[in-house]
Amino acid sequence: MVKESQDELIKLKLVIEEIKNKRNEELDREMNSYKTRLRRLRDDIVEKENNLNNQLEAHEAVLEKLMQVNVEQEDILREYCKEAERKCLVARDVYDRDLSKLNELKETLEMQLSATSNHYNSLKNECDEQNTLFMKLKKEREFAMMQAFAQRMANFEKNRAARIIQRTWRAYYERKLSRKKKRSRKKR
Repeated sequence: MVKESQDELIKLKLVIEEIKNKRNEELDREMNSYKTRLRRLRDDIVEKENNLNNQLEAHEAVLEKLMQVNVEQEDILREYCKEAERKCLVARDVYDRDLSKLNELKETLEMQLSATSNHYNSLKNECDEQNTLFMKLKKEREFAMMQAFAQRMANFEKNRAARIIQRTWRAYYERKLSRKKKRSRKKR
């Protein structure tokens, strides 16, 4: 049994040894793959760093050119501002002259407005008086028209009544005559 145990122990040692070997091989493979990856990453990083340095140099060159252009444009703008300032001063002088003329014109127009307002008020008062007189005459005319209409209605009623009376009288008279004729025919 001891021998069996020893044999088994030896087998186990061999199995353990195999497992260790396999594990070591796997670890070596993994280490090699990681080393390869690290080399690639390092190469990529170095390449990116070189690209970034190149881009930085290119951007610095562009920045230098832009700064030169900006300095030139700044000089042009300063000249433009000086010219604009001069024009502004001239325009302000013209504006001041125009404003003084406009104020004089305003005062003249205000006096004319005052005179026109007074004239308007007097014309308005006259118009109000004429409107009052017109309304009074209009009422009188309406009253006269109403009286004339009432008079015509009264005449119409009288004439109508007279016609009715005359018609009735004629009818009565004709009936009476026709009775007399009938009586005289009967007598004959």
